[in-house]
Amino acid sequence: MRALKEWAAAVGAMLDGAQTVVLRKGGILDVPSGFRMSAGDEFALYPTREHQEEAHVKDSARRYLEAARAAAAGGTGGGTAVLACAAVEAEADVTSDAAFEALSPMHVWSDSYVAARRAWRPERPVKAAHLRVYRLAEPVAVPDRPEYGGCRSWIDVEGAGGAAAGAGLPAGRAPVLGDAEAAARLARFREAVAL
Repeated sequence: MRALKEWAAAVGAMLDGAQTVVLRKGGILDVPSGFRMSAGDEFALYPTREHQEEAHVKDSARRYLEAARAAAAGGTGGGTAVLACAAVEAEADVTSDAAFEALSPMHVWSDSYVAARRAWRPERPVKAAHLRVYRLAEPVAVPDRPEYGGCRSWIDVEGAGGAAAGAGLPAGRAPVLGDAEAAARLARFREAVAL
């Protein structure tokens, strides 16, 4: 199944309903033209621990980083548990300070981290995407593989005894946010990025 690699702390915030937006430029190993994501895309959220640091997360969201660290310390038997999937409801290339300020309440990343990401490869805009996040009825255990590592955004994962690489998302899932709250947050996103 296709999966977006995202910090475990951010995935935790998404599962809690505290985050509905991702901001990406893509990893070093992504396509030369940058990160790609389109409205209607669906994918699993593959939690990673690469690059997440206290200074990169807002003080108000530190609990998600602490929970991710505690889960990592508990061990996963040499694999990763995928607990969520998402669908892109809207996306936009973002460049203005005003848009980033308006998007800030919708994610866990610190202002300094967002500024650093904006400064990396400044010729590329930051892709902002509003996600509808779903909790999987059953976690998908994904064995660790070398091809899942590295600085890339997208991977094609194979679940142990479950979803095969290239297969679609598991059927059993429930939205984290109710329809009314999800629609209100999407409207705020559209306003922030002027869609």
